[in-house]
Amino acid sequence: MALTIVCIRCFHIGPEKVITRGSFLLQFLLLLGSLFWIALHQLPEYLNPFLSYEGVERPVEIIPGNILMVLFLLITIIYSVWRWFFTYNGCLSCGSRETVAAKSSRGKKFIEALEKRDW
Repeated sequence: MALTIVCIRCFHIGPEKVITRGSFLLQFLLLLGSLFWIALHQLPEYLNPFLSYEGVERPVEIIPGNILMVLFLLITIIYSVWRWFFTYNGCLSCGSRETVAAKSSRGKKFIEALEKRDW
């Protein structure tokens, strides 16, 4: 059951919602990129177009594939942990963190003040 809150910023009274910063799509694309580089470097040499085999010269790589694979994994992990750590409960209406529980003394005073106010 969601906690009933009062938003100080938009005066919304109702349930809170869990808000996660960042983009799930970006996190998913980073994960796909990481899996791509892992899979690419697990292929046998004769199937992998980026590695050399008999009769074919290896294309010049500015950044070796293993470094790219590690960078993709590292960036994916850092971004996922950042998203996880910056998850918070906020206002359902505006997403603000400035909320007060409706059952608290401060929340009750705020609701009374809102009811007395003439809009």
